Formats: sequence, structure tokens, C-alpha cells
Amino acid sequence: MQKKKCAYVLAASQNIIFAAGNVALELNRYMPDEEFDILIYHRGLERKDVKALNKIKNVVLREFILPQGFEEAILNNMPSGRLKNKNSLLTFAHYEVFNLLDEYQTAIWLYIDTSVQGNIKGLQSFGPVGMAEDKHDYGRFPVQVNFVKPVPGFDMEAPAFCSAVVVASDKLPDPKKIYKWCLDKSIELAEYLITPDQGIINLALQYFKLKVNVFPFEEYIAFSSWPQAHLAKIVHFGTAAKVWNTSDLYQAYPQWQRTHLEYLSLGGSDFDRSTLEQNNIIVGYRYLQQECHELKELLQRQRNYFESGYGRKSYYLFGFLPLLSWRKNMSSLKIKFLGVPLWKEKRKNNKRSFFLLGFIPLLKINRK
Repeated sequence: MQKKKCAYVLAASQNIIFAAGNVALELNRYMPDEEFDILIYHRGLERKDVKALNKIKNVVLREFILPQGFEEAILNNMPSGRLKNKNSLLTFAHYEVFNLLDEYQTAIWLYIDTSVQGNIKGLQSFGPVGMAEDKHDYGRFPVQVNFVKPVPGFDMEAPAFCSAVVVASDKLPDPKKIYKWCLDKSIELAEYLITPDQGIINLALQYFKLKVNVFPFEEYIAFSSWPQAHLAKIVHFGTAAKVWNTSDLYQAYPQWQRTHLEYLSLGGSDFDRSTLEQNNIIVGYRYLQQECHELKELLQRQRNYFESGYGRKSYYLFGFLPLLSWRKNMSSLKIKFLGVPLWKEKRKNNKRSFFLLGFIPLLKINRK
């Protein structure tokens, strides 16, 4: 059988199938003339989403079938966490990038909590195995972060690779063996798993002594909060804060919004947008900018006020006879001469009142 050139591999449950539709539409937008399939693994979808996805060029829907006993072994033994649920079992479709290499020359896994912002054909050159380093602001994460405890026989302090995007090509030796090993190891190590797919794939790299061709994290899997993420070819919303549930992300990535509306026009499922701010992010930015400006002015006025002599001062004749004294605070200024009240000023908001001898009303000013 003649192999096809490339498959982009996605997986989604019904509750976030709109995100898979978003990635599929963006892949076609930025690579309209390239040869590839978009395989979307699922475990059952509503009819309207099946229809919508089938309208998208290059999409191939595949039901994800786990080996017998796999689901029970994982859910019964995996530690509690956000990935311990039936929907998250689709994360194990990650391993299909190895299983698909008898059909495709290259298979590329993409998380669906991403936004494709450019032509990513260049990823195909990173086979037989291509991944990005699993980074944070201060360096790289070790393999251990994917497990609750060290796994015997592996270097858990070795730098980890990020599985949000994985490239595999048919130059990889015995990919079926790697595929089966990953599934078997997932069951064997279920009680260790925090990030199941990423952890097991990192162990497989060690076990099979695979050399990883590293592609730039900042270009192909940039975190959405990074300063230059808007220029990356792929942005990753890699925490519980997603573009579809967090207003600042929803506003910061308008292309994702527009692509979602395109998916809706095909008849696909929506998500609850009622809690998300719909305005352009510049509206909120300018409001905060104005608030910061006003706060800065207020602080400067307070600074000037304090520097002008906030407090009290007294002068004495012969060292003991009170000659002149003044007392100043946030609401008043009082001046005495020879111990007798001479001047009094009262402040309240924008109003000023002045008194002669401390009690005779002299002047009132209202600053608007």
C-alpha cells in the first residue's frame, strides 16, 4: 500500500470538539495547497458535529478504541487529578502517531488547546522523532514532573520533552513496537501518572534510545502567556485557563474567535460564551491605562503634599516662649502665633474652607 504524505493527529471528546474543529480549519487556512489528512480521534460525537467536521477539507474522523481492560486499569489506579476521567482517556490517542506510520510517511500530533497561526509544514523535517523541550521561565522541567514518584530504571532527572506537538516519521525503527510499549507501560505505571501521555513518551525515548530532533518551543508550541506568543506558528493554552474559558485569552487571540465562528457557521457545537468579555482587548487595556494614570496623579499629589511639610513644626522665642507653630494633616492646616490660633484651613474632598483666628469664616472654595 502506498503511504500518504502526512497526517495531523488530533483527539477530542464531545465537550471540546469545537476546539478540534478550530485546529482543523486553521491547518487548512495556512496550508491550502499542501497534501495532508487531519485525523480526529473521538469516542462518540453528536450528529451535528460529525456533519460540521465532515465539511472541513482533509478531515478524517476515527473512533478511538482502547484495548480491553485499559480504561478500567487507568481509572482505577491513576492518582486523582484533572486528567483522571473518561474524557481524558483520549490523551492516550497520542500514541497513534507511532501506530499510523504504516499509513503515513509522517504523523504529527497536535493538542487541540492550541491556535495554529501559520504554516507548520516545517515540522515534517524533524522526523524520525521531533519534539520541543519542556520549558518554563527558568529552564527545563525534568521527566519526574510527569509522575507522582520516581519510576525505577529510568533517569527521572533527565530534561523532559513536551508532548503537545510530536513528530514521528516512518524512518523510525519498529514504530508498532513503540506503540504497544506505550500502551502496556501506561497500564503498568498507572499509579505513577500525572501527565500520562507526556510521561510515557518521555520514558519511551529513554527505553528505545531515540534521538529527539528538537524544534523551537517559541515557534511551534509557545505558551499563550509568553510575550512573543502572538507571533508563534502554534500557541498553546497549556493550563486549566483555556481560550474558551478565560476572558483575557479569548480577547488576546481574536483569530481563534473568528475561526470558532466559522466552525459554528458549519453547524458545529458552541460553548458557553456568556461569561467571556466580548470587547476588543484594547478597550480593557485603555480603561486600565486611564485608571493607572489617575492613580499615578493621585500618588504624585500625595507625594507633593507630604513633601510640602505634612506634620507639625514649632518655633520658640528665648527657647521657651511659643512664637509660631503649625500643624498639618490630610484634612486641615492650623497656624498659631504666640499660642493664639491665627489661621485654620479645612479640606474635604474638593472643598476648602478658611478661617481667621481659627473660627471666623473667611473663604470657601469648591474645586470641581
